[in-house]
Amino acid sequence: MSDKLMDWAGESVDRDSCPPCTKHPDCFACVEGYCTALRIPDGRVSKKKKSASSECPFYKPIQRVKESGAHCYQRLKELGRRDLIDKYADTLIVTGAMDDEIQEANLQAEEFDQFRENNFNEQMEKAAAEETTLAVEDTPTGA
Repeated sequence: MSDKLMDWAGESVDRDSCPPCTKHPDCFACVEGYCTALRIPDGRVSKKKKSASSECPFYKPIQRVKESGAHCYQRLKELGRRDLIDKYADTLIVTGAMDDEIQEANLQAEEFDQFRENNFNEQMEKAAAEETTLAVEDTPTGA
């Protein structure tokens, strides 16, 4: 068992800094039975005593996180906040909020690559045809 975990956003987390969590296995922050949201980076143990009946303030099912991410992304687009979209792109990608746009961008990139290849071939054929025309025009006529 490794002492490193990858949290839901793909960041490396030290297992020793995460408290065990078996109460909410469907939570976005629960990774391999550890809560990555309640971690204490320097390894200190929280002095607050948890009551058995209290709910975790970070509990959120993965599906709700994805829905929130999608809503957030749409709102940032409406506001034209490209700076914030860029800043939080990794998180938005992980939550699936940008899936449609990423797929569209990939399709556009493929179309552009195909256009570039076709256009290159077309330009090469045109240049070859011009070379042939110039060569025929430059050929001296027989005496």
